[in-house]
Amino acid sequence: MSLTVEVPRLNANEDELMLCDVLVREGERVEAGQPLFVVESTKSTVEIEAERAGYVRNVVTDDGAMLAVGHVLCVITETADEPVEGAPAAVSEETEDEAPKKLTAKERLRRKRARKKAARAATPTVEAAPPSPSSEVAWVTAMRDALPALADEEQVIEGPLDGPLERGPVRLDDGAHLAAGATLICRRARLGPGARIARGAVLRAESIHVGGQSRVWSDCDLSSGEILIGDGVVVALGVYCDLSGGRNEDSRLILGDACLVGMQSYLNTCRELFVEREVAISPRAMIFTHSFWQSALDGYQPRFAPVRLRERSWIGAGCQVLPGVVAGEGSIAVSNSTVVDNVPAEAMVAGIPAQVLRGGLRKPLEGRARIAKVEALVDELAALAASRGCAVAREGADTWVISRDDVPARRIVLVDADVAGDDRPTLFLRLSGEVTLGPRDGVLDFVESRFEGEEDRVVHELRNFLRRQGIRFAPHAWDSDWRKGL
Repeated sequence: MSLTVEVPRLNANEDELMLCDVLVREGERVEAGQPLFVVESTKSTVEIEAERAGYVRNVVTDDGAMLAVGHVLCVITETADEPVEGAPAAVSEETEDEAPKKLTAKERLRRKRARKKAARAATPTVEAAPPSPSSEVAWVTAMRDALPALADEEQVIEGPLDGPLERGPVRLDDGAHLAAGATLICRRARLGPGARIARGAVLRAESIHVGGQSRVWSDCDLSSGEILIGDGVVVALGVYCDLSGGRNEDSRLILGDACLVGMQSYLNTCRELFVEREVAISPRAMIFTHSFWQSALDGYQPRFAPVRLRERSWIGAGCQVLPGVVAGEGSIAVSNSTVVDNVPAEAMVAGIPAQVLRGGLRKPLEGRARIAKVEALVDELAALAASRGCAVAREGADTWVISRDDVPARRIVLVDADVAGDDRPTLFLRLSGEVTLGPRDGVLDFVESRFEGEEDRVVHELRNFLRRQGIRFAPHAWDSDWRKGL
């Protein structure tokens, strides 16, 4: 025997309600009391629950539509193959021309929901093509290749231990060291120049690679089957990474160059957690590669799947990222969101579960607009330098000179055509053209995102200033200590 589920009457003044959400799928088995639909009047939002257990048939899926009181939303049958007469009634939609000139509260509500639905439909929810697996990414392969040959016995290294040093499978390059109290447990490991593992930090893995000028701050505990950390990475205070859910051949943590993992973040590496270059994970974020608790024999669906955060994506403070998620390049998850689905590239998502708020976050700058933006940034730096006692002079439209009693004069020249250095220390900001460096010159290349040449306090200050604007340059193995600037 079947049971029909209809749009209820919520108050005496409204004969139509909006169908906000459909919580069930065709053919799904439900239990008594389980929510099926969400409907909304101008005054309240109500969940419609199943009155008895059974299988959901003939489900209306027109979320966002206005439905009359008594409209059949679905039929619940005792068996999955029980014959059901009829089909879901079509939902009529008013056109803009048919709508009354003076909109009622219901019509305004309907149009608001329709606009949101259209905006979601217009925004892609997945990337056009899946990214290549980490094993095929060149810079990941290069990190693995930098590791020494696998040793026969596990090595346990405790601080203090300073570089340069090579002992068995453990190699510390010049300037890299474990601070007192730190522990590194592995079968093979490499710390790049200037890399530091701070007091009280612990890393445990089959193999560990920590790139140049990377930092693992104190009170961190990183455990995984494999740990690969690129250049210029900061793992902040109290980050915890574990193998909850079980260790297997895909258990690994990969952090690309210039990434940030904020304080007290939680990273799970039951499966691969692949964080590409220049990604920010804000404080207290939680990233899971497994979800299990309820029994699979009870009909629940535990999930074990890798997570990938693509280049320049940003996970906000307090976010949770669930298994299988791919965050697209340049995307943002707003603080305290729960990300359950793939995030489109250059899109902002928010909520529980996270939904796309808007796309097209990146507005490319071309030609004169790009030059004007760099000019504005250098003007801002010049004002900052002047506030710190520097003499700042402007020579023409594209040249600044910064000096101080303890800082030799350095020219900053904006370049959009071929140019060659001379005997004056110059920092070129290349937007186009070719630059030929003199013996005391440097270039911040905005085309290829690279730095080359001589560095002094002015260069250091500008590079650090641009880093705080989200503009980073390779090589990322660079000491960004602000005390080396002005």
